[in-house]
Amino acid sequence: MGSELVIIWFDETPGERSIKDIIEKRVREVDWDKNAQDFDY
Repeated sequence: MGSELVIIWFDETPGERSIKDIIEKRVREVDWDKNAQDFDY
């Protein structure tokens, strides 16, 4: 059993932030329980 969630977003004004900083901030905002789908092997 497992779950997965594919996330795609656009950031038109990344400024001086690194890709790591952008990803870490947005990933924390995702409601995994609400959006992920479960699957069985």
